[in-house]
Amino acid sequence: MSSYNCLNGTFTSEHNWLLTQVLRIKWGYKGIVMSDWFGSHSTTPIVNAGLDLEMPGPAAIAARH
Repeated sequence: MSSYNCLNGTFTSEHNWLLTQVLRIKWGYKGIVMSDWFGSHSTTPIVNAGLDLEMPGPAAIAARH
C-alpha cells in the first residue's frame, strides 16, 4: 500500500522509483500495490508509477474530474 506522504516531493502513489524500481524490481514484490484510502492525487502518474488499485474504488480521482 502506498502512503499519503511524499518522498522527495512526489506522492508515494505516484513514485515510480519507489513502486517499480525498489518494490517490484529490487525487492521482487509480485503482489498488487494499492493506494491508501483516498491517498492518490492523479490518474496518469499513478498508473505510470506502478500503482494497481486506487482505494476506495471505483476510481475516486477519475470520478472527480
